[in-house]
Amino acid sequence: FQETGWLPLHVVARDENESIIGVVPLYLKSHSRGEFVFDQSWAEAYYSYGLEYYPKLQSCVPFTPVTGQRILLRDTSYRDQVFDALVKALKNLATKLNVSSLHITFPSEGEFSKLKDSGLLQRIGLQYHWRNRNYKCFDDFLMDLKQPKRKNIRQERKKIPAQNLKMKRLRGDEITSSHWDTFYKFYRNTTDNHWGRAYLTREFFHLLGEKMGDKMHISPICILKLAITRQLKQP
Repeated sequence: FQETGWLPLHVVARDENESIIGVVPLYLKSHSRGEFVFDQSWAEAYYSYGLEYYPKLQSCVPFTPVTGQRILLRDTSYRDQVFDALVKALKNLATKLNVSSLHITFPSEGEFSKLKDSGLLQRIGLQYHWRNRNYKCFDDFLMDLKQPKRKNIRQERKKIPAQNLKMKRLRGDEITSSHWDTFYKFYRNTTDNHWGRAYLTREFFHLLGEKMGDKMHISPICILKLAITRQLKQP
């Protein structure tokens, strides 16, 4: 917890046979990073009144600002009762731990409404999503943009061939340990140069390839080295 600021406290509901019938991914957090919901102003408001905002309880998929089900339920005839029981357990845990707040971010639309009925406050954010409007080709997409943007994109794309770049898609067994090592270097370059925090280790990427390799694909870009030769004139 002290190293990452994420302490797993997942809540699990079981029936009389000890079978799992519901799960809520939950973390005790000492910061707001990795959530893509920016509540630092709330933390500052707490501090201005001499209160502590952290730790807080956070239900989410870490580093993934994607809407989806947060209260996972087995398909039973009493799933609504399990939902209510899990929400009650979350509230009780927040009280027991004496945390400032409980957050459930990017829930499904149905959960969003039911959580309001359970007494939780709603917060609405804004995301920008790209959608394919039945584009037949890239030029069709460009025609949806204003002329200055079309011009800039076309100019940028013209520069790619001049840089001698080659892209190749690798899937499953094609991805080797050396590829994951290189991917880790890119990851560290991003975190080190943009004030991020390197939560993921080199071992994580290797484990990802080992356990989920058949579901992964990466697209390395290689810079082709051109051999420049000079023609000599015959005497």
